[in-house]
Amino acid sequence: MDEKPEYDVIDYLFVDHNKIMIYLYNALIRSIILWNLSKEDLHGYALMTKVDDFFKNSIKIGLLSKTRTSKIYPILKDMRESGVIESYDGLHDNKRVLTYHLTPKGIEALHIFRQRLNDIMDNKDKRDFLKFTLGIEYDIIYED
Repeated sequence: MDEKPEYDVIDYLFVDHNKIMIYLYNALIRSIILWNLSKEDLHGYALMTKVDDFFKNSIKIGLLSKTRTSKIYPILKDMRESGVIESYDGLHDNKRVLTYHLTPKGIEALHIFRQRLNDIMDNKDKRDFLKFTLGIEYDIIYED
């Protein structure tokens, strides 16, 4: 008689949770880039540092690894091609760098992201799901 391996729900949920976190991380990177560029023009390495600063606690406990150039530059290229950012030659520490700037389309995308996030935070069920999924307590900021 062939025995089927037991289905381990905990392992399945953990793997799915990691996939969800990676998906959220990848989706948030673009919004973090847009938000930072709404404040000032930045070169790629500075944007990598900003992304890592945003996720520093997740990086510290090993949930995420630091952002690599192989991750950030394809995203920046895609964002340039979609028209939400543009780039120009600049200097940083007397070295030539590509500096990124937010376009009007990027400003619109950032406003849409903010509105969607506000919609989630204004709905108790959605907010509770987000808190549960991310393991974050927003009650200090968003009280019912």
